[in-house]
Amino acid sequence: MKTRYATILAVLTLLGASITSCSGIDDDGQATGKTVVLTGQLADKGGHTTRTLNADGTTEWTQGEQVAVYYETATGGHSTATATVENADGMFTATLTNPKAGGTAQFVYPASRHDGSGGYQTTGISQQDGALVSVSQKWDITTGQGTMTVGETEASMGEGTVPMTAQMSIFHFTLKDGDGEDVNAATLTIGVGSPEPAESYTITPAQATHDLYVALKPVTDGAVLSFTATTAAAGETPAKTYSKTTDEAASMAPGHFYNSTVTLQAETEPVPEPEVTDLSMVDCAGNARTDGQWTANCYMVHTAGKYKLPLVYGNAIKGGQTNVVAYTGIGVNNIPTFVNHADVAIADPWIKNHNVTVDGAELLWQDAEGLITEVGIDGDYLTLTVGKDAETQEGNAVIAAKAGNTIVWSWHIWLTKQTFSDLTEVAATVTSNNNNTSYTYKLTPVNLGWVGDATSTTGYNTYYQWGRKDAFIPSTGIKDNTTNHTVYDISNHEVTGFSHTKDNSVTIGGNIQNPTVHNYSSITSGPCNTFHYKMWDAQQTNFTIVAAATVKTVYDPCPPGFCVPTMGLYTYIGSQTIPEWNTGYTHSGVFFPASGYRDYLSGNLSNVGTFGYCWSATAFDTIRGRYFHFRYGSWGYNSDFHSYEYPVRAVAEDAEVVSPIPTLTGTFGDREGSYENVGLPF
Repeated sequence: MKTRYATILAVLTLLGASITSCSGIDDDGQATGKTVVLTGQLADKGGHTTRTLNADGTTEWTQGEQVAVYYETATGGHSTATATVENADGMFTATLTNPKAGGTAQFVYPASRHDGSGGYQTTGISQQDGALVSVSQKWDITTGQGTMTVGETEASMGEGTVPMTAQMSIFHFTLKDGDGEDVNAATLTIGVGSPEPAESYTITPAQATHDLYVALKPVTDGAVLSFTATTAAAGETPAKTYSKTTDEAASMAPGHFYNSTVTLQAETEPVPEPEVTDLSMVDCAGNARTDGQWTANCYMVHTAGKYKLPLVYGNAIKGGQTNVVAYTGIGVNNIPTFVNHADVAIADPWIKNHNVTVDGAELLWQDAEGLITEVGIDGDYLTLTVGKDAETQEGNAVIAAKAGNTIVWSWHIWLTKQTFSDLTEVAATVTSNNNNTSYTYKLTPVNLGWVGDATSTTGYNTYYQWGRKDAFIPSTGIKDNTTNHTVYDISNHEVTGFSHTKDNSVTIGGNIQNPTVHNYSSITSGPCNTFHYKMWDAQQTNFTIVAAATVKTVYDPCPPGFCVPTMGLYTYIGSQTIPEWNTGYTHSGVFFPASGYRDYLSGNLSNVGTFGYCWSATAFDTIRGRYFHFRYGSWGYNSDFHSYEYPVRAVAEDAEVVSPIPTLTGTFGDREGSYENVGLPF
């Protein structure tokens, strides 16, 4: 092996580079905003090697491969061009705009790993899978620098060759135990530095193996290396942990290839596999269920640890049984059916039973660093690692299951101190068509996604377009501040660029595929092109307000056992005496914060700390949903476009599957509640 790869990462050379200018030259010899075309050869086949490791030891460029060219501009900055390889000999062309006379240029392969400052990224080293192809295709192997002078008709990178030095140190590790037997590592953690590693990287191969290829950040002044391997070899339950620390410091030269056997020592006691909690088998307080699975679009988590959730459409399993009504509705349905990401009718709780192969998972955003540190797919489950306890850090995250690059479903993970164990009963009576209907709602103490104490005037929550299951990112919770809360990816890098669209062609399935995109259809005034009114309540057959239980659908955004309330709750509350204002109102001991809303057109925040809103599951008509609203000195209820984003206050759902209710006729009256139309988004 060592002979096979010893020459693979030698110094890269650049031969015969020349530039032809099509720009004018000013008095300082600078190009005046035109372009120059750079041509050259990236590698000499006569003994010099390229950027890659090939399994058979050969070195070869592929036509169409691209290399980043990072160069100084005449205006004093830097720019990046793309050099395209023309053939296997490494010939390339690149167009540079306004390069600096006498400036420098740098070549980096692959372009995607270039960090924009002449360096290379190392934060993603732990994302390696230990495979040769991963090292050869995803990691910077070479970079170089040369001087470029601009003349009137041509410019040159210099005569002869320009040195190109390699960036990463490449290793082939063979893992053995003290008896010389292979140690097949499910994970290998490499620490660099002693006594405490200055940097630590965890390699997770797709299949446990003793044969790993790893790209590491070079260390030129020497460092002690430590190895910790966890193996899940056949017949070993629980898995064993092996470790090794080098006796002496070693240097890892950039661009060098190392072939090493690492002899590991097994720990005396095997380390048990971490317990994995099935979120569909615990209630919102974390207590084990005895009546089978309850699935949902939101799961509440309280402590750090390993978790999993079934790849099931929303609320399609209840009490261990298929909850058919959640995806078929009751009575005449105003939409053809409840559909999945491909706008195909949901006919079974499990995603896999719809000709969908889930092969990946992604954390889309989290509103605090380190809430979720890992996601993956294990058979019929999405797995996740929660890195913090709610006692020290509450927060929200949205994770998605994917088939290739397509999101097929997503879930809201709510790390919270709330347990929904102590609910407040509100006995609501609604009069409609001279008939009274009554129902006792069991209210949760906070809005969905709330971060802050239950009675606090400072805090924030997630927002929801009516009828969608997707939690949208919160505000900062600061009064009149219209800035989105900072959110992060799984590597704790800030995520930006959340978009809003005005697209009349977006379907329900299109929204499912894009759970972070706020959409507005000018035809339906909703987030998609469907006139829908049963999206959160499977029983609704007309728009009459009654006090009743909601029949939860696959799109309901609440945790297991909870749902969006029908409008009967809010017409009742809105008819009660207005309590004292405290950046929100407290009714029956339950605090409703003035969290504001997101605009129906733009998705932008408004009225944070000034107005409060809560969606109901009841539609007003085919384009508007009913909601509760309040501000200083007034509260009431109204209706507005489905595309608005308001908070949601969950209530306990009935434990039993609800049968179809009688159809009620007539209207509620000529007005809805008592309120002042002052600055409200009607």
